[in-house]
Amino acid sequence: MSKESNGLFFVDDALVAVVGLVPDQDNNAWVISDFAVDPARRRQGWGRRAWETLLALPARMQRINWRAYVAADNLQAQAFFDALGWLRLMPPSSGDPYWAFAWRVGRT
Repeated sequence: MSKESNGLFFVDDALVAVVGLVPDQDNNAWVISDFAVDPARRRQGWGRRAWETLLALPARMQRINWRAYVAADNLQAQAFFDALGWLRLMPPSSGDPYWAFAWRVGRT
């Protein structure tokens, strides 16, 4: 049985995922500051379940836009956001070594 509590995701009382969110008032967006899954549970769908659970929470609907920034060398995280259908907005640059990703509630 899994449960969520303030961005922490548990299965049988074992922590399996952590998602940090920061509101961006200027862009009516949630910014994912952290997204981590227990290494022993990766590639088992826990990240996707955590994402879907977040979207289902009524409080998360206050903002329809989502952003995430992923390091250029974090190919696994990039693949995760790509698989969820996030859009890549901006590639890394010499001044900013992160990919900028975007997602919008209601987008198919």
